[in-house]
Amino acid sequence: MATPNPNTIKQRRGKAQRTIQWVVLMVVAVGLLVVITVWFGADDSNQQEKQQLRKMIPSTPTKDESPAFQFVPLKQEDVFLQTLKSCLPQENDHCKQYIPPGTTDQRIALLSPPGELATFLERFVKEFALGNDLEGLHLVSTTHIPPYGYGKTHGWTKLIRLVPYPLSLGAVDALQAVVSTTSHNDDDGMEESLQSSLRQVIRWHCRVSHISAHTSVLTLHTNKIQDDPAAALQQVIDFVRTTPTSEKKAATEQGQQTVESIRQQLKALTSRAATTAATWTPSFSFDDILSKELVSSKNLSVWPCPSLWTTANDDGLALPADSLAGQLAKQLVPDCDDSFAQCWVDRDKCEFHGDAECKKK
Repeated sequence: MATPNPNTIKQRRGKAQRTIQWVVLMVVAVGLLVVITVWFGADDSNQQEKQQLRKMIPSTPTKDESPAFQFVPLKQEDVFLQTLKSCLPQENDHCKQYIPPGTTDQRIALLSPPGELATFLERFVKEFALGNDLEGLHLVSTTHIPPYGYGKTHGWTKLIRLVPYPLSLGAVDALQAVVSTTSHNDDDGMEESLQSSLRQVIRWHCRVSHISAHTSVLTLHTNKIQDDPAAALQQVIDFVRTTPTSEKKAATEQGQQTVESIRQQLKALTSRAATTAATWTPSFSFDDILSKELVSSKNLSVWPCPSLWTTANDDGLALPADSLAGQLAKQLVPDCDDSFAQCWVDRDKCEFHGDAECKKK
């Protein structure tokens, strides 16, 4: 056998080594390619997941975004508050307490324009103050002002009304209650509707204060409830019940356990109303509206109170019945169909039928 040429062996070894090196390089390259593909594929997947999460989680407001609407007392709100009267039978014998025929139960109205404030008032009185002990009581939540007249006319033993503070809170809350039950576009004419709502709330309280000249009325204020819930609970108990003082105190102590809950409820509904108001972005002045109402009504002393149907820019024209303000008016005017009530005064009949001019025929 011939002996291999050393040069040939050396060449073959060199070729084999280069082949091995090439194979190693190819393996490394393929490995890198796989790693890069997986890495960027995972990154794309992560980006997609992040985008999905961004859609699910509300974005954090930036410094450039408008701040939430703030309810602040109006310049003449103190003047308005001074016009709001109570008539407490435990202090004044002239505060009538009519009992409807055929019963010995007190028929008590829980009065507030429609909205979350009305719901709060009902719970505050029935659950927190009275502990759902309603024996001898017929409590009725209503948004309708009583007809002018005494007990036989309006059918109530007593009235408990809730006054929003600030006043603009009541206007927003009432209008939102109407919006939530309609298919109305929130951005369509909301500013004019909100102006009307504020005038309507003012005039609604004017009517209730007139009734307090002779009918037992307790006026509660949201800010006073917030400041001292226990004191407000005691007011309700003293107004509604004629039980001995010791029993009244026991009821109040039971209510004090829910003080924080009461405060949180008021805070939450105010926050929701502020969020709603911010979307409506009112550019008009609430102060101007209240000022004009006080002047035209001589601090809400004129009789009868201005109509709930002439509040659009206060131009004297009747509101369209199908407008937001018109629908709110329907929920505020006297309910002349109530079997306990009788509308004798022409203004009540006109308000009930949406007749703003109310001219005798």
